[in-house]
Amino acid sequence: MTIRPARRAEIDAIARLDREVFAQSFPAFSLRQFHDLDPELLLVAEDDGRLAGHALGALGRDGEGWVLVVALAAEARGKGLGRALLAAICAALERAGARRIRATVAPGNAASRAMLAATGFEPLAEEKDYFGPGEDRLVMARPGGRG
Repeated sequence: MTIRPARRAEIDAIARLDREVFAQSFPAFSLRQFHDLDPELLLVAEDDGRLAGHALGALGRDGEGWVLVVALAAEARGKGLGRALLAAICAALERAGARRIRATVAPGNAASRAMLAATGFEPLAEEKDYFGPGEDRLVMARPGGRG
């Protein structure tokens, strides 16, 4: 398994995986724009030449880093790849200058919450109806490299 920055030619495959994993996913053109802004913050996990997962981060002007996506193909789950991708995108955000790193998770998503907690994230705030009526989000945070 290799984790590395995505190539522009992989954007469509990343968008397909995003659609398979999330009800609300990033379209290919948005992923392309993120890649164009900072190719080091769109990572892929590759297994025998196949896309096994990806992670997307963003850095705000205020120095706040955000983990926007950690997505795994169904066959790649349960092998520690999610934590590896999360650690890799956090490291990339720290290299980019993040003072603190935030991530969003559905409050009822125990597996994602546990993965974030195991990587040093703590609950920060819950926002009701963030994704729409009855679709809350929990913001978790951890210090970044310059925290």
